[in-house]
Amino acid sequence: MLTSYTRSNGSLTSLFLFIHLCGALVNAYRSRRGASDTMMIMDTALQCFKAIIFNLMPIACIILPVIYHDQRGIEMHCNNTFKPHWCNIADKTFSLYGYVQDRHWNVGLFNYWTVQQLPNFLLAFPILSCGTVAVLIWIRKSWNCFEEKCCHRPSPVSPLNVLRWAFDALANMTLNGELKNEDVIHQVLFGQNMLAYYALLGGFTLLGLFVAHVQISTRMICSACPAIYWFMCTIIFDGNGKAKNVKGNTLIIYLFTFHVLSVILHVNFLPWT
Repeated sequence: MLTSYTRSNGSLTSLFLFIHLCGALVNAYRSRRGASDTMMIMDTALQCFKAIIFNLMPIACIILPVIYHDQRGIEMHCNNTFKPHWCNIADKTFSLYGYVQDRHWNVGLFNYWTVQQLPNFLLAFPILSCGTVAVLIWIRKSWNCFEEKCCHRPSPVSPLNVLRWAFDALANMTLNGELKNEDVIHQVLFGQNMLAYYALLGGFTLLGLFVAHVQISTRMICSACPAIYWFMCTIIFDGNGKAKNVKGNTLIIYLFTFHVLSVILHVNFLPWT
């Protein structure tokens, strides 16, 4: 709630709770699927109602500060004698924050994709690459588990199979799979119950790449997505917790260099995030 009250992109964290809500509803449906007993149906309905209440209330607490901030700004400016021109278009769907982003900050889909912004894309390239690779690895592992459990063989990537995989991934969010002896770190950090974390990481990565000012991607992802740190752990350490060589050392050098340069440059009002 505090994040969305201070910055509008904090409202995106509600995606985490929304995915948990979807997972709870899918699990309730699966557990009572085919049931004809009235009490079992009532119990399923009660589970769904509880899931909706316990998830929608926090989601509302996260989103409402953004709405409040918009309405307060509109009332403050549009009730004066001298009104800004945007008051004429301020209807119920109008977002003051969105208007400022579009008009003055040039925030929008592909708006930052210009040659002049190429240095900023290079600055954000490491974190956007890590976020993209992390999400793709989780999707691949989740898809492999889906094939083993439901199809027992490789399955074509068809719309129907993708839909089945999505429902299966939602249902597995509350499950803890059995760990094998080898590659324990990868099994835990890329587990089936990590869907919400990697969905949040994917959302912020897409936001930084296509919509927002790309140079904020590093602080935006690192401040809101724990999955990015889990992915980095899998690069630095192998499956048994031992340090790797080339890839791990390269990542450590990047993190150390980025940290030092950001402290020096950002406080001097230079273009660094």
